[in-house]
Amino acid sequence: MRYLILLVLLTVALCSCNENDSLIQPSALNIEMEGEGGEVLISFSGAAWEIDKVINNRGNVSMYGNIYSEDGKIMDENKVLRLKSIGAIETVGAHNGFKIERPNNNALKVILKENSLGEEFRFSIVLKAGDEEKMIQVSQKKSEGYTFKDILYGIEAGDGDSIYVKKSTTYKFDIAVSQKIELNPISGRNAFKRSFFSSEDKNAFCWLPSKLIKVLKPSVIDNEKVYMGEEGVYYSSATNEANSEYTQQKEEVTIPAGKTEFAFNLEYRRRKVTYSLVLENNRTKQEKLVKGKWIEFAPTGKYTVVWK
Repeated sequence: MRYLILLVLLTVALCSCNENDSLIQPSALNIEMEGEGGEVLISFSGAAWEIDKVINNRGNVSMYGNIYSEDGKIMDENKVLRLKSIGAIETVGAHNGFKIERPNNNALKVILKENSLGEEFRFSIVLKAGDEEKMIQVSQKKSEGYTFKDILYGIEAGDGDSIYVKKSTTYKFDIAVSQKIELNPISGRNAFKRSFFSSEDKNAFCWLPSKLIKVLKPSVIDNEKVYMGEEGVYYSSATNEANSEYTQQKEEVTIPAGKTEFAFNLEYRRRKVTYSLVLENNRTKQEKLVKGKWIEFAPTGKYTVVWK
């Protein structure tokens, strides 16, 4: 029994000595984060370590991204993530991403983007010092998503209405006697109003089901104020199409005898306004703001006849 106690004490002492002799001693080896993302600061008692690689636990493969120097300048792009000294590494995907900063020799800051992947995001930061290796495990829950609350429109620099002209189908005649005909200048594809939403936010359209959320669209811009009408469009990066009010507009044209050719120069309006989409987080109930542009191309109803 005495020998067993001595053996246990000796084992504990050896483990304690081994841990104290470690060149890699982070304040945390496991990080768990909510789907909305955030940041964690890890401190180290020693400085003789480096980031050897970052492994995506799904597939157990090394991760690629950008590597930054101490002053924030990019040293490498789309390379295997590793960092020997002060600086940062970063990878940003379509639905998740992270940045790992080493602000000094004794600290790491792990910053996670929101995880809209639809599943848990897990990776390992592999630290190395000589022959010693240690891993920090990072796991992030999937975001529980958002619910639509409101959409607001406003005018910023570069927004507003602009006019341009588009040529219609060319009409050709070869008749013996002059006659009058009635045509619809704004017809077919030329009669459509087309609009879409765009945003630099990579997650701008992943939180709401496409083609299911209909929002009011701007109707009038007056003195840099946006007024909404009763017509709705789907909140989507895909193009919304609808017939304009000019599809039944008629024009009587007198066709002279002989060979003639003409077309209509159709006037269109390009409208661009800034939108702010207000969402509510399903877990925290906090509001999230997504900004972008709503752009519409529509006929104004004005046109001229151009003879050739």
